[in-house]
Amino acid sequence: MNFLLLLEYDGTNFCGSQFQPSIRTVQGELEDSVLKIAHLNKRAMFASRTDSGVHALGQIAKISIDKSISSNELQSALNFYFSKDLSVKSVLKIDDDFNPRTSAISRLYEYTISYGKARSPQNFRYSWEVKDLLDIDLMKIAASTLPKEPVDWSPFAAKLPENYPSIRELKEFSIISKESVIKIRVRASGFLHHQVRRMVGALQKVGTKKMSVEKFGDLINGPSNSVQFSAPAKGLNLIEVEYPVPIFQ
Repeated sequence: MNFLLLLEYDGTNFCGSQFQPSIRTVQGELEDSVLKIAHLNKRAMFASRTDSGVHALGQIAKISIDKSISSNELQSALNFYFSKDLSVKSVLKIDDDFNPRTSAISRLYEYTISYGKARSPQNFRYSWEVKDLLDIDLMKIAASTLPKEPVDWSPFAAKLPENYPSIRELKEFSIISKESVIKIRVRASGFLHHQVRRMVGALQKVGTKKMSVEKFGDLINGPSNSVQFSAPAKGLNLIEVEYPVPIFQ
C-alpha cells in the first residue's frame, strides 16, 4: 500500500529532511518509525528537501509498505512512535506511480525576521533576530525587481554539481510586515540548495542600506554561487507543496 503523508516538524534538532547515516534526519526518523509498523517496500520519498535547522508545516512524503492498514491507523501509529518535534497531520492512500516531488507545481516557503528589538527566547528557534532597524519599503522595492519567468537561479545557490539544472520559475516573493516582524513568502516551481536563504540574506542587506536596490536586482546576473549572504536556517519554514489538484483539503 502507498500513502502520502502531510508532515510538520521543528527542524532545530534535525540535520535536514534527507536521510544521512549516523545522524538524525526527518527521513531517518520516519523510516525507523514505519519499520515498527510494517516493512518498507522502498525508501520514503519527499516533495522538497529541507536543510539542517529548517522547519516545515507542510512537508509531503510518500511511503510504500507491505501491510494493509487504514489511513487513520497509520497516522495514529506513526505519531505514537515519532518524537515530539515531528508529526503526521494527515494521511492519504495514493497510487504507486505518484511521485510527490515531480508531480508538484510549486513550493511555498516563509522566512521570518524579527528586528530592532530585544532578543526573544520564545522566537529564537523560529526567526532571524536582526538588531538593526530595517527599511521595509526598500526591501519591497528590491523584491519587486526579481524576475517572475524561468531563469537561472544558480547565483543564489550553493555550489551545484556539474550540469545540474538551475532554471526555476519564481511565482511569488512578497513581504508582510507587522510591528517588528517580517514574513517573507517565496513560492517557486522549485528551489536550488540555499536559494531562499541567500535571497533573504541579500534582501536584509538592502533593508540595512548596506546594499542598493540596483545592486540587489543585478545579483541574478552574477556567476553561479556568487551570492554569499545567507540567512540562518532557523527562520525558514516550508509552508506548502502545491499540486495541480489539491490533495490535502
